[in-house]
Amino acid sequence: MSWSGVTTGSIRFGGIEFCIEKREMGHIKGDTLADLPFPM
Repeated sequence: MSWSGVTTGSIRFGGIEFCIEKREMGHIKGDTLADLPFPM
C-alpha cells in the first residue's frame, strides 16, 4: 500500500487483491497464500 497508485479490494472467496490503476497485480488468499503472477 505504500507504493504510489496501489489500491486494495476484496476478492470473491475471501482475501485481498492489489491493483495498480484498476488492473490486478496479485492477491492474497486467506492468511498464507499469495498469488502474484509473473510473465514467463
